[in-house]
Amino acid sequence: MVSRDLAEVLFEELGYVDCPAFERSITWPNRRPIPSVDSVYSVQNIPVAYFSRLSGADPVRLWKLHKNVWNQSKVPLLYVILPHEIRIYNSYATPTKTPEEFTREDNLLRRLEGLTDVETARRRIRNELVGHKYDRLHLDTGVFWTTPDGQRIRRGSRAD
Repeated sequence: MVSRDLAEVLFEELGYVDCPAFERSITWPNRRPIPSVDSVYSVQNIPVAYFSRLSGADPVRLWKLHKNVWNQSKVPLLYVILPHEIRIYNSYATPTKTPEEFTREDNLLRRLEGLTDVETARRRIRNELVGHKYDRLHLDTGVFWTTPDGQRIRRGSRAD
């Protein structure tokens, strides 16, 4: 499965498809885009999740992506969609000093691996993401922030 197809399954299962608060392509108001960030989901016009589709899990690229999103200090969730995997990072967590340290993935909230076909991806997303309140409904109502994963995201560690 390619990351674009996996992204579509993710967007459908989390309830973002056809939602006006979900932008499939971002219009960067400050003309300073974050490389590799493709899409954004907002709650009441405040971005809460960035989505990045990558063709591979290069540790240096992942580290730089996380560091760039952290430096912006706006979006708490970073979804990285790879060909057979979805990773969700806490983008308020202070980045590691090196890419090698980042591979320990202390900033990783969720990791779904082995997503080789659509049905497996749907089932795992429902069980491991929707089941842990990562879907649109729980982000919109704020319930996600009361979960153990939501509690790990601390505004105090943002770049600002």
